[in-house]
Parts: sequence; structure tokens; C-alpha cells
Amino acid sequence: MCQCGEIGIHDGFKIRCFAASRFESGHWYQHIICSLNRVFSKALNLKHNFHFPCTHKVLTGLVIREVCANMLYTIHSSYLLCRNGTYYYNRRIPIDIRHIYPSSRIVLSLRTRSKAVATRGANSLTAKLEDYWSSIRVQSIAEKMLPTVSHTESKLSGINFSNATAQYLALKGVGKEKYFTTYTMRNSGYLIACLGDQDLMAIPSSSGGKFRDALVKRGLASSSIKRIFTSVRSIVSLAISEHGLDMRNPFANVYFPGH
Repeated sequence: MCQCGEIGIHDGFKIRCFAASRFESGHWYQHIICSLNRVFSKALNLKHNFHFPCTHKVLTGLVIREVCANMLYTIHSSYLLCRNGTYYYNRRIPIDIRHIYPSSRIVLSLRTRSKAVATRGANSLTAKLEDYWSSIRVQSIAEKMLPTVSHTESKLSGINFSNATAQYLALKGVGKEKYFTTYTMRNSGYLIACLGDQDLMAIPSSSGGKFRDALVKRGLASSSIKRIFTSVRSIVSLAISEHGLDMRNPFANVYFPGH
């Protein structure tokens, strides 16, 4: 049986192989012959037991194969459910992959009133489900074997806000008064105190609103907050342009309520 507790197609294959191996080794041979004698005697309404030819191992093997085939037929028939004359495919979902389904069972109309047709449909569905579930299990095993890569780390630019500020001053501060440097560093300090010196690619888009609210709590006027945002936005925009970063400036298009 498979790990889910159900009997599937691959289990039928195992049954056949097991029966064949036991038969070849002779462990079941006499038991099978005795059983066949009883079956044939009953079928032919004989008063005495029918003596099946023990020397015909090939014929006996063919009978065993048919018995195993009937076992598979019975297994797949167990997935059938008849309601008002219509057959349904009814099967419990394996525990290890139940999380991808909304319920614990698969119940599907086979749209037939013939048990033979329904059994063929059940066999086809069983084969497809076994293949699908096996692929899910293999994928799960493969994912566990692959190295874990942090999604956030894979998108980091390697440039934090303090680096971007230094680059901004180096490019934009040439020929400017000392006040420009002091003003830029102060505005950069406001941001780092609020959000930390993060990698630019790691700054979430909601950081603009968070930074605005932090400045409001400091008691700064709306005009001062807008000027700080203009400075911070320029620092980030220059870094995006210079390094070709695929990101949106989180400090652009931030709403400022009027005071």
C-alpha cells in the first residue's frame, strides 16, 4: 500500500511481482493448486475434487495473472459510488497532499449508469491521479534538496541610504555652499532615524507614509516636511538612475495633509 493508505496502480504491480516471485520460489505453489482444485470442482459440479495439473506451471502462472488482474478490478471498483443509478468516483485524498485540496475526498460524477463503463473511467482517473500525486511528491522532495535562497537578499542592491547620500553630495554638492551639505545630511539623518540605514531595494513602498507620520510627530510644519521629502526623494532618485535599479522611489507621490 502507498503511504496514503490507499491501494493504487503501482501497488497492483507490486502484488503481481510478489505473487510471481512467491510462485517461482514454490512457497505458494501447493496452496494455489489446492485452491484451484476446489474452485474448478465447484464450478464443474464434480462430486470429487478436480485435480489441477501441477506440472503445468505456465498455465498456473496465467491463472495467477488473471486472479491478480481481477484483484485490481476489485480495487478500482472500490472507488465507485452509486447514487440513484449514477456512478461516481469516490476516493480519499492522501494525507501528505491533502493541503492542496479544499476537502478530504474526491467525489466526481462519471456520468454513466453502467458499472463496466464506470470501472474503466475509475481506472483512467486512478492512473492520472497516481501520476499527478507522484509528481507532487517528487517536486516536494526536490525542493527540500535545493539550497534555500532568501527572496529579499536576491533583490538587494548593495547600496544603503547612507551610501546614496554620500554619492548625492559627491555629485550634486560640487560648488555648493556648506549649508547644502549640512541640510542634506540632516534630512538623511531624519530618514535613517525613522527607517534605519536600509538597502534601497529593501525599503518598502509604504515607507513614505511612515516617514511622513514620524516627521509630523516631531512637530514639524507641513512646508518643512515637504522640503525634507524633496531632499530625500532626490537622493533616492539619483541612486536609482546612477545604478540602474529596477525599483520605484518609495518617497514619491506621498500625500501631505494640509495644516
